[in-house]
Amino acid sequence: MKVIVLCNDKSLEGFENEHGLSILVEIGEEYYLFDTGSSDVAIRNAEKLNIDLSKITAIVISHAHYDHIGGLGEFLKKLENKTRVYIGPNAFLPKFSGERYAGPPNSKEEYEKLGAEFHEVHEIISLNENIHILPKAPLVTWERPSKEFNILINNKKRSDFFDEELTMLITNDGSVNVITGCSHRGIGNIVLNVSKRWKVENLIGGLHLRDKGQSDIEKIIDIFKDLKIKRLLVGHCTGDNAIKIFMKNLEIDVKEIVGGQIFEL
Repeated sequence: MKVIVLCNDKSLEGFENEHGLSILVEIGEEYYLFDTGSSDVAIRNAEKLNIDLSKITAIVISHAHYDHIGGLGEFLKKLENKTRVYIGPNAFLPKFSGERYAGPPNSKEEYEKLGAEFHEVHEIISLNENIHILPKAPLVTWERPSKEFNILINNKKRSDFFDEELTMLITNDGSVNVITGCSHRGIGNIVLNVSKRWKVENLIGGLHLRDKGQSDIEKIIDIFKDLKIKRLLVGHCTGDNAIKIFMKNLEIDVKEIVGGQIFEL
């Protein structure tokens, strides 16, 4: 299995970057796309890697912020045929970061015209025997979504608890690789939820710790240690400080992901 970083806030030399995340999972002859970045950067990087995007079997959108769903239209245009797209409930409610609109650049209907075949995820589902999609994680730790994020319901702004947040799981002999978008509901909540069924081996994606202090990051480290997670491949909203603290305090493989990288798992 390969994990290919098509888009991230940083990139290898010769590749493009933007504020966004897009990860391609290659299993056998099939590709599964997790998030799409903000624009067409992920597609341009895929072309530089000579990736045949027509092999994409399904697209999973972790949550409906523009930096994860913004490139969806470009992928749909590229794929041309009907494409399964997995989203959480109420993903197309207007989203805001402070006063700034931060939701999808297009409506659900516009994406459907481009070929999206939306499947709303309310409970854990399996795309095949190894790939599963997990709906929102229960809030069991101290972690909660940042108060800067809101959604618009009946013309009133309310706190966004990211009820649509999805996590991709890739299982292998009882262990699991966890792929997250921004972990807005809390990376501790997510991995503890996953650990009820599987042994978490690798954690990949964005952890949204860029604004967190030392004490919060150390609590997350304790959870990772308790679960005996073996490897972190993290970037996007994780934050440089959190990554440095992980590298210093975890005796496991910690790498910062950047656009253009390919990992064999």
